[in-house]
Amino acid sequence: MEENNINGTQTGTYYAIYTTQYNTTTTKNNINYSIGIRYNTGADNGTIRNNNINSNNSQAIYISSTNNNIQENNATSDSGTSINIVGQNNTINNNNIRAFGGCLGTIIVTGK
Repeated sequence: MEENNINGTQTGTYYAIYTTQYNTTTTKNNINYSIGIRYNTGADNGTIRNNNINSNNSQAIYISSTNNNIQENNATSDSGTSINIVGQNNTINNNNIRAFGGCLGTIIVTGK
């Protein structure tokens, strides 16, 4: 998925981009949504790069898959966690990360 403008005012569990596909690349998107990008189980070996993501309800980026590269993104959460990693062997590199409101932290990693 590349070079899209995705906007929404939903509250709750709604994703601008959601995938379970192997080797997914998400790049150069402008996202303002409840939850920005979700790579769920099966979305392994992917790339999230050079996106502008603002979550108005929860996570800007949520990863529950493995071996993904998250790099050079602007990730902001108004009331959640900017980047939440549950999967294993993911790389987070050179991102601008901000979180406001009732967040648990800017980056939470619970995978190995």
